[in-house]
Amino acid sequence: MTESGETFCVDASGQVHGVFPPGAHVFPVDAAEVVALDAAVREALAQRWAVTGGSVEPGPSRTEALERYLNERLPGLVAALTEQGSVVDATLARAVARVEAFEQLGAPEQVVAAARAFALEVAAGGWRPVVDLDLLLPDPAGVAAAMDDDATLAVADLSPIVLLAALCAVGPAHAVPAEDPALRWHRLGGEAPDIAHERAVGLAVYDERVERLDYALTPGGGALLAVTLPTE
Repeated sequence: MTESGETFCVDASGQVHGVFPPGAHVFPVDAAEVVALDAAVREALAQRWAVTGGSVEPGPSRTEALERYLNERLPGLVAALTEQGSVVDATLARAVARVEAFEQLGAPEQVVAAARAFALEVAAGGWRPVVDLDLLLPDPAGVAAAMDDDATLAVADLSPIVLLAALCAVGPAHAVPAEDPALRWHRLGGEAPDIAHERAVGLAVYDERVERLDYALTPGGGALLAVTLPTE
């Protein structure tokens, strides 16, 4: 049976990959956790940065609650996945595959050597993943710089940090075999509100990266989180 963190891995730079397994899965989740996460994602999706001359204007960040949620829970998640061995196995498999891919492509030797050194470090035992959360944060300045002259709204991708926060909410868990059609499902974070600006950058969970991220409260005080990610 599919486990929530079975594909989660971390590369040498601290970037995370495979946060949830691809395909459609439903996982049990603590109701209070998913409700708190929903509120934090809603707050983040309301963020708008006004754009002037291709640059975002300084202003308060509405992603602080989401970042705080992740910072408080990520160490526990990483420790749990490390203890059960899944993050080490997934990271090693990805690292070995990258070495093989670089060799087949004829990449420079220093690139191959660095990839091989990381694979050996993970394989040696005692390796612990270190996640660089800064790599997950959206880049509104970069999005603003790439806006078309006639565009009024562009969006930066919030998917990486939302997915990782969702895995923190679920923790190591087995997928449940089927959904109850009687449950009422809610999109995590809801829909991004329409906040008017002449030119602005907002945040969104990209549909092409996250096909579904819904939650439902269940009788007895539980909850479920439905996650569907592309298989290719």
